[in-house]
Amino acid sequence: MSSDNTSVLIVEDEPILAVGMEDDLRDLGYDVAGIARSVDEARNLVADQPVDFAILDYNLGDETSAPLAAALAASGKPFVYLTGRPDAVRADPLAPDAPIYTKPTNVAQITHAHLG
Repeated sequence: MSSDNTSVLIVEDEPILAVGMEDDLRDLGYDVAGIARSVDEARNLVADQPVDFAILDYNLGDETSAPLAAALAASGKPFVYLTGRPDAVRADPLAPDAPIYTKPTNVAQITHAHLG
């Protein structure tokens, strides 16, 4: 999948990290579907527009992105976890299998590995 018209959803509750990822993705030529700080915000964004790929922080304040990851997996949408706590993702029986990247990770590494 090339960067042309590829829409990426960012799910990250740390505003500085989210904006940095957004800037990096745009610099790489990707469209950013939006930034969500919670599972509900992300679900609304996915319902309102096409999303080709998602980058999910696992810990989102008092919730995890596992329910969103399960919905994305069920709909066939590719995603990765980008988290400071990879062991928590692996230990969560509700979190579907997906690649896990540990913060800090360069967004270019993720897009190159998963979007070409």
